[in-house]
Amino acid sequence: MLKKVAIVVGSQDSGKSTTINKHLKPKLGIKEKAYLFWKKQGYVMSQSIEESNINLDSLLKKCIDKKFVVLAARPDNERRTELTLFTKILKENGFDVKPFTLKERTDNHQNIQSDEIVAYFEKEI
Repeated sequence: MLKKVAIVVGSQDSGKSTTINKHLKPKLGIKEKAYLFWKKQGYVMSQSIEESNINLDSLLKKCIDKKFVVLAARPDNERRTELTLFTKILKENGFDVKPFTLKERTDNHQNIQSDEIVAYFEKEI
């Protein structure tokens, strides 16, 4: 079973949480972190890995048995980023990982990014 992770990537205050909470979650029909998506278990965390200060091992435990996962992270070119390390850990644990980089903080761009995430997940269906 292919497990997929979509990581919304952007600087602090770039709109990662807005993209996930306002645009993506309604398209997936979910309101909470743990969810059922196309009859498969999933997990969503809209706060960035860095801002949440979550231990990467703890986060992996929350994701490991899920089919679809949505996370947020800061880009590699910023200090205090966990993107590269956590991407490596996820891939080592059988996940296909795809970053979705926010290039502008507009409703239109965030809506387009959320559509691309849904399309990424739908390829497996």
